Amino acid sequence: MVGLRIPCHPVALTLLRQLGSRRALAAPSANRFGRISPTSAAHVRNEFGHAINMILEGGPCEVGLESTIVSCVDETVTILRPGGIPVTAIENLLQQVVSIKSHHSSIRTPGSLASHYAPATPLEVWPGGESFWSRFTALQHQGIRTAIVTRSLSDYSTRDIDENLHHILMPDDPVRYGKELYAMLRKLDERKFDRILIEAPPDNPEWFAIADRLQRASLYFPEKPTT
Repeated sequence: MVGLRIPCHPVALTLLRQLGSRRALAAPSANRFGRISPTSAAHVRNEFGHAINMILEGGPCEVGLESTIVSCVDETVTILRPGGIPVTAIENLLQQVVSIKSHHSSIRTPGSLASHYAPATPLEVWPGGESFWSRFTALQHQGIRTAIVTRSLSDYSTRDIDENLHHILMPDDPVRYGKELYAMLRKLDERKFDRILIEAPPDNPEWFAIADRLQRASLYFPEKPTT
């Protein structure tokens, strides 16, 4: 698959103008294969160290998730990779139902491997409520140093939990959650936990891209998305 992408960031557009109309810019993603995508220049530097000579700083990513990849063939619109543009937005624009690529599709798509966007720390995604806290308790009893990531303080505040536990409260909004997701995973990787336990995202289209990324990054995911 060959993709042509025109950025909207002023720094990237300035670089393209400096290259001129007779030259193109070809580049891979700024992360090692299968690893967490970078959302800041610091992430790129931490990933590669002195293996790269220069980083063009444009500030943190405005979206945080990778691009949405869409196939338009024979009047059929298919999401090949969910991303920063939600499925519902594309359906509203086109005024038609959009299908999602199945696991058995022969179309090769970036970021579609079963294991991808993964931190070095083993990651588990569990449904919220009692299932989540039962799993956390089991990990505690095994002596596994675990960081927990939730979208709500309600359950957390009523628990008798070790004060040394590292807890991250993520936004209960898919846009803000997606923007912070990879930075959060990198931060927890740096803390060298034994396990990361994340509350599963809601089962609705607005959270589909986040569910897709967490599924590919995890050892366990409660229900696989339909890609």
